[in-house]
Amino acid sequence: MLADAENIDGVTRARARAVGTPAEPALRVTRWLSEGTDVRRLWAHLDAFVLTRAREALGLDALPTSVRLELDTVGPARVR
Repeated sequence: MLADAENIDGVTRARARAVGTPAEPALRVTRWLSEGTDVRRLWAHLDAFVLTRAREALGLDALPTSVRLELDTVGPARVR
């Protein structure tokens, strides 16, 4: 799932964590984005690929998910 979550332009890191109970599973996804990332495209990819595959893998019709998007920190510029 992490490979799916990171496999889009602008995503620098991704983390996913299963939460809830075996009877009522849920998911927490965090993505760190580079500046200028197309958030609409990212959201569509998350829904169409990442979450769909997770639901199918678990055999669920619905998988409650919390998504957190953060801007990745840019390293300090070197001064010469």
